[in-house]
Amino acid sequence: MPESFSVSIDTLDSTFLASVDSYWAQFLGCPQAMLRKEKTQLLPHAELRDYAGCYTIEFGAAPIVSLPANEVESYRDLIARWQPGVVRTPTVAQAAFHERIASIIGPAFIGYTDTMLFKQPACGDARLLTNADGKAAEKLRSCCPAEEWDHGGSTFRPSEMVGVMRGQQLVAVFARPTGLKIKQVSAPLFQTFRKKQPTGRAMSRSGA
Repeated sequence: MPESFSVSIDTLDSTFLASVDSYWAQFLGCPQAMLRKEKTQLLPHAELRDYAGCYTIEFGAAPIVSLPANEVESYRDLIARWQPGVVRTPTVAQAAFHERIASIIGPAFIGYTDTMLFKQPACGDARLLTNADGKAAEKLRSCCPAEEWDHGGSTFRPSEMVGVMRGQQLVAVFARPTGLKIKQVSAPLFQTFRKKQPTGRAMSRSGA
């Protein structure tokens, strides 16, 4: 984007913010009122029920921590002492879980905007994908590491996905989870294009 642009969450449309909060409340398995508490909240995984790790997120307040259901009580007292900002301090998680940690993913910023405030950058190479782009999408997928595609890829859905083209080659895909009004802008990149765009593994979310 040619210019820096940021806004306070208070300036976003209230209906849009309600959609954002509804999404995260469902994802975390908690009431929307729990998203911005003064004290850390520890929950059993909801939509992450098959995930064996720890998921931590903050919404401008104390963190919300999600663990496998059978791990919650074991860590309740320890995690209750976590303070706001812990998502930016991986050493706190390392001190809590020690040798059980296989890897730490993040911290990562998740930002939102609404249709009134979004400044769309000019990008003449981006367009909705059609049935004719199926082979190009499969070629892009075959060139991505499996883990990267799992984190940022999507099942090919014509007319529901945007692609960036370089000539006849599909070099990036932007998609969102089916049925959600919150766009998950994920961008697996073709290897030759990735060399010019070092942020190829980044993922952000913005409001539809």
